[in-house]
Amino acid sequence: MAGRVLTLLLVLAALRVASATPPGSVDAHRAMELCERAETQDDDARVETLTRGLALAEAAVDADERDGLGQFALFCNLARRIRHSGLRVGSPFEVMRALRALDRAVALAPDDPDLMTAKGALLMELPAFFGGDAEEGEAWLRRALAIAPDHATARAYLQADVRR
Repeated sequence: MAGRVLTLLLVLAALRVASATPPGSVDAHRAMELCERAETQDDDARVETLTRGLALAEAAVDADERDGLGQFALFCNLARRIRHSGLRVGSPFEVMRALRALDRAVALAPDDPDLMTAKGALLMELPAFFGGDAEEGEAWLRRALAIAPDHATARAYLQADVRR
């Protein structure tokens, strides 16, 4: 299971989170920028950047739980922090928190192809006891491609699943 969760988090790292379109606050935009920037940093700087991004995302969501970009930023910073730190004793709780944030973001911006792709990837990779469902995940990815036919991450994820 640890390998599947880490694989999922690697896939999510490929998602261009900066292009997410849910509306959001200034803090949410800054949190997304930090999540994106963390991918290019060395380990120490990455931890600090993700911690700052997570704090900004939490502030955005605390101020307005309907901040769709804030919810996605919360998901992004948590997922990347889990991926960077590896699975630990508290990781299942962090994974569930990240999943809840993504679900809220999708509910707030149901037509966003980046959110659909993230949701589809999660459903395809997570074990069933964490809520995984490969068929439903594929449907989310296909919906993303119906809206954005050139969405490289959704297309690549579907093609990778076909090869399994």
